[in-house]
Amino acid sequence: MIYQAKSFTGHIKKYDQLTGQLVLKNIKQNLTAIISLADIDKTSLVPHTRTSTKEKP
Repeated sequence: MIYQAKSFTGHIKKYDQLTGQLVLKNIKQNLTAIISLADIDKTSLVPHTRTSTKEKP
């Protein structure tokens, strides 16, 4: 997701209809972002195979 000249990759955890905001969570870096829909410039879907963590042998 690209917003306000920043980018964030994560899973949508919640959508607040009253405020028009998305809550995104990035599991790998343990980050959370709250982004207003009006601030979003571009979104892209990432395939599930790219988002799942792989176990190391």
